[in-house]
Formats: sequence, C-alpha cells, structure tokens
Amino acid sequence: MVKNDPFESKAAPLAAFDPRQKQLSPKKKAVAICICTYLRPKQLDRLLSSIEKLEFKIIDAPQISIIVVDNDKFQSAEEICRMHEGRLKGGLHYAVEIERNIAKSRNRTLEYALLASDLAAFIDDDEYPEPGWLEGLMISQQKFQADIVIGPVLPSYSSGTPRWIIEGEFFNLPRYSTGTTLRDGMTGNALICCAMVRRLGLRFDIKLGLTGGEDQFFFRQASKLGAVITYANEAVVHEDVPLSRANVSYIVRRQFRVGNTLSLGDLELDRSLRSVVRRLTKSVLRASLGLVKLLLALPMFSKVGLVRGLCDIGRGLGMITGLVGYRFKEYKKIT
Repeated sequence: MVKNDPFESKAAPLAAFDPRQKQLSPKKKAVAICICTYLRPKQLDRLLSSIEKLEFKIIDAPQISIIVVDNDKFQSAEEICRMHEGRLKGGLHYAVEIERNIAKSRNRTLEYALLASDLAAFIDDDEYPEPGWLEGLMISQQKFQADIVIGPVLPSYSSGTPRWIIEGEFFNLPRYSTGTTLRDGMTGNALICCAMVRRLGLRFDIKLGLTGGEDQFFFRQASKLGAVITYANEAVVHEDVPLSRANVSYIVRRQFRVGNTLSLGDLELDRSLRSVVRRLTKSVLRASLGLVKLLLALPMFSKVGLVRGLCDIGRGLGMITGLVGYRFKEYKKIT
C-alpha cells in the first residue's frame, strides 16, 4: 500500500500514485483511463496493448495514466498489469475491490482519477479502442465544452455467431452525429470532466452494483443536475460479443434488465405519482408493442422479428418490476 493511497486493498498499486509528482504544462491535460475488470485477463491484455497505441494527430497528447481496479479477490488481473507496468509515462495503477460490486469498482477508479486528473476516460475490459479514440473524445469535450462525452461502441462478433444475431443488430447501440446532446450514456466509452464530478459530488450507486445500469443512472443524475453530455461519433471502441451471449435467452434477459434498472433509476430521481404513472404507461405500451411484433412475425417465421418482439415484451415487463422495487441482479452470474 503506497503512503497516499486512500483506499483499503489487499493488493498495492503497481506504481505510487502521488499527484504532487505530476508536473504538467498549463495546456497539457491529465487523463486517467479507468478500467474495471473481472476474470478477463486476455481481454484486459488486449485493451492495455491498444491503449499503448493511441494516437494524437490533431491535439497534443495528454498525460495519460491507467487505473485498473480488479473485482476478483484472487487478483487474476495483477500479472497482466505488471506486464504493462512502465510502458506509459503516467504509469499503471492497480488495486483490488474484493466485494463483488461493479459500482464500487467504478467508484474506486473514479476516486483515483479525482486525485490528480482533469479528465477520466472509462472503457470496459472486454473492449478495445481505435487509435484515435481518446483524441476524438477530447476534441469533442473541448469543442462543445461538455462535462461528459459519450462515444460509439461497436459489436465485435465471435466466429460462429448466428446470422440472425448480426442481421437483427441486437447488440448495436444507437449512434449519433458528433455534437448531439444526450441525457445519459454508458461507461463503455465515456470521458468525464473531474471538475464536474467534484462540483456535483457524483458517484456510482452501489445499490446497482449487481443489477447493472449504475453507469446510465450516473449520467442521468449528472444530466438532471445540469451537466452537458455530448456525443463524439469519431471516438470508436469495439466490444466483444462472445457466443455465450449470442442467443435468445441472453438478449431478452438483457432487455428485461435494462427496463428494470431504468425504472429503478426513475424511482430514485422522481418518486412522484406523475412520474410513476408515466413510466408505467411506457412499460405497458412497450410490452404491448412487443406482443404485436411477435404476432406479426409468427406467420412469416421470422426469427429476427420474433426476438425483437420478445425484447420489447421483456423490456416492458422489466420496467414494471422495477416500479415495484424488484432488482434483477444480472451480474450475479459471469457472462
């Protein structure tokens, strides 16, 4: 444990994280790349290698540090982190969050970033960025004076993925033009201004640590408090879609979880009767729309259509269960 590490952990960071040691020029930004990992050493290795190849062709390269918080109490990511230690000037800092809770892990990385960084870039351990990823986020942040910048996450399918999965675009997230204002986002590809976090006192909600959706709720809170969220279409990352997820069960279950956490978030943000009725109405309409899609797809034997209908039904039902306080703990299982 280093002297100025404010967190309890069984594993000490690989490099001392002392903000007093950072001597930055006034124009040079300090960026902490925040990674939470759990039992994905090969993918983490790929991610760290990709980060080492980031390019800055338009703006000056920032001072980059990498923060990895391992949510595996057996420290399965430590060896990979030691392999990459010292390859970046800003260093790689490793810590362990022994309690299985993705929100707690994200908060650990955020606390480290707040010590000495201007910006915190979040990316998941099953993703890898294109070389211009971080530059794209930073350019949009500067251009639009944004507190938060969200970028696209494109699916990377495994060999043997069924064609209907790809054609149905079940793993495609909405994509927008650069500069589009958003109300929320996800930490799979995000840049957050540390000054905004300090000002608003935001943290990831640990009650969502096993359900998921803690990142979307974080951004929804920020937006409600006045933070500016914008989109950077050029800042691309790719996310693995393993065969274990390329099936009807996972896809529908994920939509149920999304609906569930959206409603849980709504209750946290606004418990008024009007808000509850509005969400309940949306829930019923979404499930009803799914039923119509299902009935229309049956005569055509369209698997894509059938699954789309099931997704809408699942999301609608998830929204309803969230309104009554049920928490669907998706992250109890490894996927």
